[in-house]
Amino acid sequence: MTLFTTSNQGTIGSLQRMIQNIAIANGTAIGSTLINLTAPNLPPGIQVTWYLALFVVAIIVIAGISINYLHPEKA
Repeated sequence: MTLFTTSNQGTIGSLQRMIQNIAIANGTAIGSTLINLTAPNLPPGIQVTWYLALFVVAIIVIAGISINYLHPEKA
């Protein structure tokens, strides 16, 4: 956000918050859909959803570390 002028900071902040809210809503919708796909047996659905979330977080962490390692001047 420091790349933008102070007159545009409010607009950029609003856009950032909107994208975060969309991501939160989509994550909740996808997670609840995965859990509901196994409606008679909810514990396996919840377990699969947690494993999927762990996998996504691990990929993001590995990508962040890799990018920081390959391009330390941009960190």
